[in-house]
Amino acid sequence: MSAADDAIDERLLAQNMADQKATEWAYTTDERRNLKREVSDAFSRALMAGARRPLEFKGFGAEGIVFCDDRAHAFKVGRGNRSLENEAGWLETASGIPEIAGHVAKFYRYHPNENVIERECVEPFPLLDVFAKIERVMLKHGWTAPESKDDSFVFSARGPVLVDAGFTHHIGDSR
Repeated sequence: MSAADDAIDERLLAQNMADQKATEWAYTTDERRNLKREVSDAFSRALMAGARRPLEFKGFGAEGIVFCDDRAHAFKVGRGNRSLENEAGWLETASGIPEIAGHVAKFYRYHPNENVIERECVEPFPLLDVFAKIERVMLKHGWTAPESKDDSFVFSARGPVLVDAGFTHHIGDSR
């Protein structure tokens, strides 16, 4: 087993595959094997671009495979023939504009030989924690939690705000 295999969480890989093809079952054994090989290659290129071990596999999209290291640096490794040079230029420009810099991942550098963007590793906001708190509190007030889905929240200046309270039930209510 290679060092890259340690960084590749099978559940994350399966979820990313599901997101890409609507269902992970749509992937053949060969596609899964090829993707694992591609992720392993991307892992090596991220290290060549300066990533430090341990590296955590974050996911993949049409243009790249992303890992984060313990310095909170993300390494987006270009897939296939797709150059990330344009995206790197955009991130470099946007992260230097004061009006929007706080809303764009901080750009560190582009590694053209490896075709890797090094940028800030941004962790998702823990919506499940917010949802769990809402659920705990509302149960004390006689209500079940609403359906849990990401688009039930709007991100505002106050942080995430629940705007869709569908599928809730008043406990003891037979309506």
